[in-house]
Amino acid sequence: MSPTRPKSVCRRPGCPTLAETGDYCGTHRKGKEADDREHRGTSSQRGYDARHRKWRLAVLARDPLCVRCLETGRVTPSKIADHIVPLDPNDPESGDWSLDNGMGLCQPCHNRKTNLEKMR
Repeated sequence: MSPTRPKSVCRRPGCPTLAETGDYCGTHRKGKEADDREHRGTSSQRGYDARHRKWRLAVLARDPLCVRCLETGRVTPSKIADHIVPLDPNDPESGDWSLDNGMGLCQPCHNRKTNLEKMR
């Protein structure tokens, strides 16, 4: 049996309850998820409609392994269908819903790409 990480104090300020390392306790996790939903809106409100679900399935079927990881010799399953050129309804030069504008990425590669795009 492998050792487990010790629990730490809930991330919610002032809560002394122990939780998994770096996480909220059960009570505050539910509240955090509700806050996130309220702030961000539902997935359909954020544009993840039937067209997106269909496009996502097609991209991940074509790219079952992370495109960026494969470039470096790593084999990692794709979890996210990413727009190579991001969609922006206010920009005529933005990306589109074609499969050529999609690639399968793992979560860490998607996070890196998103952070780089935000810095530009």
